[in-house]
This record gives sequence, C-alpha cells and structure tokens, in this order.
Amino acid sequence: AGEHFLHFAGTKAVDYGIHSIKLNGKTLAQPIDFFQPTGVSHTGQINLGKVSLKKGINSLTVKSTGTHRNSIKNYMFGLDFLRLAPAG
Repeated sequence: AGEHFLHFAGTKAVDYGIHSIKLNGKTLAQPIDFFQPTGVSHTGQINLGKVSLKKGINSLTVKSTGTHRNSIKNYMFGLDFLRLAPAG
C-alpha cells in the first residue's frame, strides 16, 4: 500500500488499437494509440504517473476506445510490463 509511480510498456503493430488505462477506476492517461504501419515494436517505458495502491487487490483496466484510421481493425493490445517505483 502507498504512493508509487507506475510505468507501462506495451506492443505496437498494424492491428493494434487505441486504449485507455485505469487503475482502481481512475484514468491514468489519455487514450494511447498502439498502431504502427509495419512490423511489431515496443512502446518503450511510458510513465503513467503517481498512483495510490491499497493493500490487497488493485484493479488495472484496459479499455479499447477505437483504432487508427489506417489500422487493421483487430483492436489488439499487448502488455509487456508494469513497473512500480517508490514515490517518496
């Protein structure tokens, strides 16, 4: 339990969608577009900001909000890792 910085890394490809990310019901970032025109790549580490975690179960929700106009419409999402860093 406590305050942490939450970092995220995902996958980008031609059939990946646009997604929003929430932790315990709180939106962490504007929707992120995971489309890229060719190949598959890593997003790199994205800082989702300072979060407050409670003892016990915390809920991470990823919601598809659409796709890039040039994507193959599969709305895919790939989570490579989450990383917590102390906020204090």
